[in-house]
Amino acid sequence: MGTVPPKSRRIESNLSVRLAKPLFLIAESDLNDPRLLFSKGMGGFGIDAVWNDDFHHALHVVLTGGLYSDFQGIRDLARALERGFVYEGQFSRFRNCHHGQPLGNLSLRRLVGYSQVTLEPESGALCVNASDENEPR
Repeated sequence: MGTVPPKSRRIESNLSVRLAKPLFLIAESDLNDPRLLFSKGMGGFGIDAVWNDDFHHALHVVLTGGLYSDFQGIRDLARALERGFVYEGQFSRFRNCHHGQPLGNLSLRRLVGYSQVTLEPESGALCVNASDENEPR
């Protein structure tokens, strides 16, 4: 895992001041790694929240009956709602390795659950590529 580019936090901070409201940095990661959410002082990355792909995948299987081979429907959806991640170190057939880490004492409120992905401009999502020299789009 890399680091959160300082430019990302700078953009977030500057935009927050300009808009006069708090903003949050949300990571898109399928690693199920709570270090993304740990403070830098605790050896983490200091991200405010992370998309919960496990919740999305389990919900998709419950609603559609398929697509994500590692997920078993309602049992995994319940686990995602209760524990955050479905995969917390157990073996993943899809990945062919052990995957994820438990959240530990981190709040489930740090995970963003979603049923579908919409990052179109009309959704109101702020998309920032920290490697770009341009302002947020």
